[in-house]
Parts: sequence; structure tokens; C-alpha cells
Amino acid sequence: MNIPNMMVDLGQYGKQEIDFNSLVRVSTDLNKELYEGAAAYAYVDFVTQELRRQYDAKKLALEEVTATRREILGKEIADVKGKAPTVADMDAAVAKDATCVNMKEEMLDLAYQIDRVRGFGTALSQKHSNVKMLAQREISGLLMQDTTVTQETKEPMKFERKPKVRGERKSHE
Repeated sequence: MNIPNMMVDLGQYGKQEIDFNSLVRVSTDLNKELYEGAAAYAYVDFVTQELRRQYDAKKLALEEVTATRREILGKEIADVKGKAPTVADMDAAVAKDATCVNMKEEMLDLAYQIDRVRGFGTALSQKHSNVKMLAQREISGLLMQDTTVTQETKEPMKFERKPKVRGERKSHE
């Protein structure tokens, strides 16, 4: 399954394309996977934090713009109506303001990117758990050649063990 790449603008760090497939794909070299896992986590954490910083900055800017726009729009509404605007009038005017709408759309886009990168972090965590399990099985001799997943077959790995029978006692004859 191919996951579409994602282009993120990391502000002062520039635009970067995140290739989810290359980071989640498990190579046959388990040692490499175990060592490089930390770097992938650090990268995902960095991207998430930078996107969150941008989101928070955009939220603060929106609050400032909203306060300024409320003041300006309040005066305009008062001039048209001949009386002070109600809170509902102000809310409606700000909700329709192009600057505020654009900023909210940018915040929604950043929130989507944050959620997508966090979801990828969850997948990366699952990959790390699976790699650790495979490494432990390899160390203990349970991983056999015929249990590996191949790209051609994409069959799941199967590990079989004899079930333990509980409650049986050895007889002492």
C-alpha cells in the first residue's frame, strides 16, 4: 500500500516532502532498523512540533486580527444602523471577513497536517514494536527463512508453537 507523500512548509527550515513509505518500510537488516528508528522518531517529532508552532502563531495572529476587525467592523455597522452593533452583529461580520476566513482555512490546513504527521508517528511506533519483536524472535531462534514477508506474496508471517496444556499433572508411579 502506498501512502501519498506530503509537502510541509516548515517555515525557517523550508519546504520538505515527507515520504511516509520510505520511513515506514521495513528493510531486511533489523540492526539498521533498530538504530535508524530513533532518527525517524526525532524527525516526525520535529515536524509535528514545527507545525504546532505555526498553528499556535496563526491562532494568536487570528485573535489579534479578529479584535482589530471587530473594532473596525463595529464602527462601520454603527454608521450604517445608526446605533451600536450587537454581539451577534459583530460575530456575523467577523465570520464573513475575508482575512479572518483565510486565516481560519490556513489553521484548518495546519491542523490536518499535524493530525496526519501524528498518525504517521503512530504507524512508526507500530513499526518499531514489530522490528523489536522480529529482532527478539531472531535472537531466540524462532524466526525461520520461510516466515518472512515477501513483496511478491505479501503473506503475513506465521509463527506456530505447540499449545500448552494446563491442568495436566505428571503422574508419579
